[in-house]
Amino acid sequence: MTVRRIIDSVSKNTELIARIEAIATPMLMYSLTPDGMDSIEDALDCITMILYHGGKVSPRMWKIFPQLLFLVCGDDKDPDGGYGFEFISQIGVAVQNFISKDPETYLQVGEG
Repeated sequence: MTVRRIIDSVSKNTELIARIEAIATPMLMYSLTPDGMDSIEDALDCITMILYHGGKVSPRMWKIFPQLLFLVCGDDKDPDGGYGFEFISQIGVAVQNFISKDPETYLQVGEG
């Protein structure tokens, strides 16, 4: 994915990472839906890179967090879990970056 290469090339510049994040967030969210599953691995890599190389986790990125959990867990109507369970290791790395970069906000994330 081109976005991943761009993020990698500017990884030392948090200001550029934030700009790329603002542009790429809608595309990343789409990739985490059943319709966008063809590019989920690239999206998870981009999310992890943005979190790792960026500064504090932005509110935009926190909107992605519940979707990551939904990929694995599904909702109350789905006893078998979500539709992206095979990506649990990549999702785990992204969640770990959320926690390590912004533990205070992570502890405040509530239901809904």
